Amino acid sequence: MKRNVKKLVSGTIAAIMVLSSALTLNFSTAAATSVSDENSIGLRVSSAYDVAMQSDGVINEEEPEDEIKNEQGEFNEPVIEPTEPQQPVPETTVPSETVPATEPQPSTSATKLELKVNSRTLGVNEKYTLEAEIEGINDDLLLWSSSDSSVAEVENSGASAIITAKKIGTAVITVSANGLSAECEVTVKAEPKSMSLNRTSIILGVGETYDLDSYLPKGCGAYSILYSTDNADVADVKAAGGLVTANSVGTATVTATAYNGVKVSCKVEVRKAPTYAILNTNKISLATGTTYTLVENTPGAYSNPDNVVWSSSDSSVVSVKKDYYNTAVVTARKAGKAVITIQTYNGKTAECEVLVENVGVVKNVTKTSFESDEVTLKWDKVSGATGYVIYYLNADRHKNYSKVKEVTSNTATITNLRKTTQYYFKVAAYVEKNGERYEGAPTIKKTCTQADEIKNLSLDRSSDVIELSWSRVENATGYKIYRANEKTDWDYKEYKTLKGNGSTTLTEKNLSTGNQYRYKIVAYRLLYGDCYYYSKGITKVAYAGLGAPVVNLTSRLRKVTLSWGRNKYADGYEIYYSRSRNSGYSLFGKTKNTFFTTTHRLEAGRTYYFRVRAYRNLSVNGKRTDVPGTYYTYSIKAQNGAYGQSVGGTYIEISIKEQHMWFYKNGEYILETDVVTGNDDGYHNTPTGYYTIWQRQSPTVLVGAGYASPVDYWLAFTRSGCGIHDASWRSAGEFGGTTYKGNGSHGCVNTPYSKVRTIYNNVGIGTPVILY
Repeated sequence: MKRNVKKLVSGTIAAIMVLSSALTLNFSTAAATSVSDENSIGLRVSSAYDVAMQSDGVINEEEPEDEIKNEQGEFNEPVIEPTEPQQPVPETTVPSETVPATEPQPSTSATKLELKVNSRTLGVNEKYTLEAEIEGINDDLLLWSSSDSSVAEVENSGASAIITAKKIGTAVITVSANGLSAECEVTVKAEPKSMSLNRTSIILGVGETYDLDSYLPKGCGAYSILYSTDNADVADVKAAGGLVTANSVGTATVTATAYNGVKVSCKVEVRKAPTYAILNTNKISLATGTTYTLVENTPGAYSNPDNVVWSSSDSSVVSVKKDYYNTAVVTARKAGKAVITIQTYNGKTAECEVLVENVGVVKNVTKTSFESDEVTLKWDKVSGATGYVIYYLNADRHKNYSKVKEVTSNTATITNLRKTTQYYFKVAAYVEKNGERYEGAPTIKKTCTQADEIKNLSLDRSSDVIELSWSRVENATGYKIYRANEKTDWDYKEYKTLKGNGSTTLTEKNLSTGNQYRYKIVAYRLLYGDCYYYSKGITKVAYAGLGAPVVNLTSRLRKVTLSWGRNKYADGYEIYYSRSRNSGYSLFGKTKNTFFTTTHRLEAGRTYYFRVRAYRNLSVNGKRTDVPGTYYTYSIKAQNGAYGQSVGGTYIEISIKEQHMWFYKNGEYILETDVVTGNDDGYHNTPTGYYTIWQRQSPTVLVGAGYASPVDYWLAFTRSGCGIHDASWRSAGEFGGTTYKGNGSHGCVNTPYSKVRTIYNNVGIGTPVILY
């Protein structure tokens, strides 16, 4: 019985210990539950009690106590509801042993609940596992939620949750337990359709590494991008992060793949590792404040310039900063000496010695010339300078400076420059010392050549409106117009400014016809806010009222006759012709008449262009000058015949308007002369048209109503008595001009004696006579 009591006591103690453990466990868990869960806590306690008191509270002697302890550690299984409440075990006192009572312990409080990331960007349809870091909390008690499941959906999975990006937007994922919580902001962007890498190809040396980075189009997102290689023996890559390692000589392709299958690749070429390093120079001389670009270029083997380290032995004298790819900028800080060193990824090095001296800076550079194709600069002398070097840059066309000149004085002229062009000049002093040359920091002068003078200034209208036009000057930013007239006492005054380079015309209205106007056009380029670079002025004198004549043209006998109305302001007219409409015009002649016939035969069938413009003879700047008006351009095809008749190489041509005669024989010009035709009274006018010589007599007497005139040479061309003959009764001054207007013949063509004699001796019956 004593032994059984011992077993009972031992069993009772074990049951109490199990019950105590169960109470401690469930009170701790209860901290994460609501008040309404208190019954479940009681159930967990009851269950633990039942398990502890199973087998009628009798523990077999054969069952060791450590097994009972092991069972006590397995009460995390689901709670089993009891069917009947169990009666408490009566407390048994054993005189020889003292059994301590076990009191229920309070539950352990949660000490940590955090998320490994607090923000993440995903692409639509991408999944991501979000992990929590917990202490003092069972992971099955964690509660996960999304602020907007339509943007980012969360699937609870204990200490981690699977986030699924649903659509573009932002959602907050929250995890909570035992009064603690943590959040992660999830931004969902568009699913990428493409992506790029920071390099599409790279060259590495064996053993070298390079970190590839991927980039997505704007507005797209992707967290999961994995890297792979098609030849790990040549170049391996970390799946996450893209770190490439060159293993052996050869080529490989590294591919980055996004979560949705979008890919991009980089070609990797692996070369031999460098056995040495080299720079473009091993010694340079610099002035304080100046820089020099060193270049690393190791032939044969390879070290990716991104992995080359640059350093200076004394950064206070010379500093070095990697610039681009395989270059670095060396900056001279103070007088002294330093060594620049490069080191490749595998420890190969190269050095460059840098000597630094103080050289003064050029000050007060000014432009002293005003030419359109050259610039003269002057500056203050620099103490101790051996000389000066000048660099220049056409700022309108180029980006790099070129050395243009060296001088020993403090002035220089740079020639053969482009007109109306912006130039930047660098002027630097240099010092020669111990066989080294130290060039100081340059001073930059921004300036411009003077504007090119305007070309092709023309007077397009000169009636009651004066219109000028000219060709556009390249790079000009405007034009200034100066005008002079009687009101300004012929001094040019600034009249108008045309800003921009779009308008190259000036139209003047409300002018007084019969008055002279003078214009000067100046192109300019405006730079730096208020600097004007002007051209030389080109002038044009206009006379209001000398409008373009309206011209009638006829052609016969390979000549062209032009006629127009009289301009009351004109002193005469100039006639120009060309075989091209827009260029190549030559002055054919001048006349005070309102008609003109070309003086030599043109090419039959060819089109010719004519311009007639009036002019006024004026005093301009103390000199008599023919000031021209404007013109229209006309065209006509030269005709070989006349009045529908074909004309051979021998014929007589007479212009009644011009009172002039021409004689051609066998296609050759023989002579021309002024004549007097029939009196212009409507009764005795010489007829016009195509005729032929039908009678020739020498001498003869011309008989008419009230007269009988002996002549030596008679060539009749009409049956009604009109012909060509000499007229001894006329003086030499009567031929030509306007004699025929009141003192003309009875219809015949009076011709100077010597001229008609030559014609008579060279023509026969049937020779054509054309009168117009």
